[in-house]
Amino acid sequence: MGRRPAIFTHGIMKNIPQNDIGILAFGVLLALIFSCQNKAETHAQIEVEPVAATQDTLPTPPPPPFDTVVLTYDVTIGCLFDFLDTLVKRYDTLAPYPVSEHLLVRANPWLIDSLENTDYYRLKERGIFNYDNRSLVVMQEGDTLFIPNEADALELLTKMDSTVIDINIPEFKLRIVENGDTIYTFPCESGRTASATSSPPIG
Repeated sequence: MGRRPAIFTHGIMKNIPQNDIGILAFGVLLALIFSCQNKAETHAQIEVEPVAATQDTLPTPPPPPFDTVVLTYDVTIGCLFDFLDTLVKRYDTLAPYPVSEHLLVRANPWLIDSLENTDYYRLKERGIFNYDNRSLVVMQEGDTLFIPNEADALELLTKMDSTVIDINIPEFKLRIVENGDTIYTFPCESGRTASATSSPPIG
């Protein structure tokens, strides 16, 4: 009698009759089929699970201003307040809030920077000597002024109501206080030009 076929299982040889091989192979095949079927069903169940909808996280764009004013000519310091006054008279009857020169400047902070750069001592540090500040240009042709929308205007008006300018001559200091917090401090002096009370050196 010839040798029976052998199957190796984890390194151990077991002799199995030929008639049993077919039964064993059929059993293994059925196990594989059921195993694949169970995996497919599990995979299908995972795929059909509802996915929670994600909310849109894109930031909401800010509302546009009430209006914009594009300058068609240069505005000097000497003409600045007259120019702002014309805007106040125009928009105070159109906007749904009270319009003032202070509000327009608050809504366009770059104007403060422009005025700051016309300071006599700043110009002197740059080697520029000017004896007529009224002739200096603070707004150029093509610049844009924003007339704030109602929400921004009301927020600015609230800040203005809580803002105090504190001038302390003995201390040579000017402070801008908002809601009890000092946000700006500047040196200051008083008196006539010939005998001004100068602030002490800073340092």
